Amino acid sequence: MNSGVYYSSTRRNHWRASLVWNIYDMDCHFNYPALDEFDSIIYSNVFETRCKPLNSKICWQILFGYTKQLLDGSNGSMFVNLLLNSTAGSSPPLSSVTCQYEIEVGEPAKLPFLVKNMRMSFVPGGLGKPFYINVRDFFELRSRLFPGNVLGIVIKLTVLSDRDHSSSARIHSPHSSLCNFDCWHVKLYKNPNFSDVKILCGDVTFPAHKIVLASQSQVFEKMLESPMKEAKTNEIKFDNFPVDTVEMMLKYLYQVTVDMPIRPNGILDLLNVAEMYDLKRLKIACLDFMISSMSDENVGEYNVMAHRYNASEKYKSVFRQYCQESHKILIQKPAYLKLFKENLDMFI
Repeated sequence: MNSGVYYSSTRRNHWRASLVWNIYDMDCHFNYPALDEFDSIIYSNVFETRCKPLNSKICWQILFGYTKQLLDGSNGSMFVNLLLNSTAGSSPPLSSVTCQYEIEVGEPAKLPFLVKNMRMSFVPGGLGKPFYINVRDFFELRSRLFPGNVLGIVIKLTVLSDRDHSSSARIHSPHSSLCNFDCWHVKLYKNPNFSDVKILCGDVTFPAHKIVLASQSQVFEKMLESPMKEAKTNEIKFDNFPVDTVEMMLKYLYQVTVDMPIRPNGILDLLNVAEMYDLKRLKIACLDFMISSMSDENVGEYNVMAHRYNASEKYKSVFRQYCQESHKILIQKPAYLKLFKENLDMFI
């Protein structure tokens, strides 16, 4: 039996929905303790939701089941997961949907007994991060979880519609109030008129303006004060960064919308330049993007970089928790294993 409660929010153009699934006759679906003989999984019906901020119909499914391959291998685990079934209606088509969501498990119409908070970037047809529950604990708690042989699962979604939902993810400059004054920074971007400093990166030269750089970075401010070399030559060299990273940094400083890097490690290069030149807002924007796009393939490196570049505990704890909860899967990947052994204190 499926039901839904949908409402919109004006907060940062986010959109929220509650997906409610009641599973009747639990004993018919899961024959404990004979579960270890096979893996079991059941699907809810499709929840068809209309997300106005994204101008799109988004279809979800909830999965509930048993697997004997995770957590403590002798008992196996029950799990709840969320599937982005499909999207339709937006132009261009959505390449991903970033969500913050809470999974609640317990007796229907009562306070949830088990709760798990998640944040994921979904692609159409893609699964979220499972909420695992030790199978023995699950069935030992049945008198509190599903006393009437009916289990309730509620997923409270918040779709973050202002980032990472178009064909290319973007970062927006935080100085939106300046746009009321004709966006003067934007007009100066790559404009040689009144340029008084050059940014050199390989064979590429970007015309820039000291007032734009110095007003947003104490590092640039000191570099451009005499008697520093940069102040005398009116040139700042970026020999250790790719051209696209330097260009993205300048776009951000000039309040131009930044298309997020699509090459491997592009976001880490941008985080590196933000740290080196004390661009605090760009650093936060990079970390936010990393959280929205983290996966089994990149979370190890994201965790190490967040620690190495002195991210706040708010960010480090998200990456560290993901690594700890998925440790048995991640540790099988050679690249992750190497990072883990070399930076043990960052993972525990």
